[in-house]
Amino acid sequence: KAEVEKLIASGSGNWQRLYAQLEGEYRTLHYNLAQMAATQAISEYKTVANIWGRGTGKTTFIADAIRQMMHAMPRGVGAFVSPSNQFFLTRIIPSLVQGLEMQGLYQNIHYFIGRKPPTSWKWPLPYQPPSKFNKFITFYNGFGIHMVSQDMPGDGRGLNLDFIITDESALLSKVKLEESVEPALRGSNRTAFNKSPLFGSILHNTSMPLSPTGNWLFD
Repeated sequence: KAEVEKLIASGSGNWQRLYAQLEGEYRTLHYNLAQMAATQAISEYKTVANIWGRGTGKTTFIADAIRQMMHAMPRGVGAFVSPSNQFFLTRIIPSLVQGLEMQGLYQNIHYFIGRKPPTSWKWPLPYQPPSKFNKFITFYNGFGIHMVSQDMPGDGRGLNLDFIITDESALLSKVKLEESVEPALRGSNRTAFNKSPLFGSILHNTSMPLSPTGNWLFD
């Protein structure tokens, strides 16, 4: 991580050297049965709801799904939906960074959160890049994720998405999902991705709903 900071501070465009160095550090991950079943399911079903107890490994699965989608849909764009922007900052982002590291993807070398990558790195942009990057995650192959918050009215409207991921889905409003985000699942480049089994996916991830407002997940 110190080398990444030096690279960015110097303005060097030679990010591939660190990329190759990290590839040499990869290790095998061992998944539990729930994670294995979910990983299999996302290639077979367009909508998957993982309702798991605490500590089952939602973060590992979400990061694995993002890695798969990133490779399957370069320059594609999706949405990660959370109850609030504060929820993103305090709970989702720290866990997501940790999970992506387990997948061999490091912040500020394989992807950037809330900012554009350095111009000298010459990364491709998504087919439909955002006008602002403050709520966007950009990966080295042009793949990107909008961070959509339900506490911001209309957040997610007007986008063209290739997939949707939610975390702590039991806390989300089904009505807001159906009105603002799901209609955007029309693809950023259908010609490029329509043969991918991950194109058009909706992945819900949550612990057991504790109130009736989350019971829509059982449907």
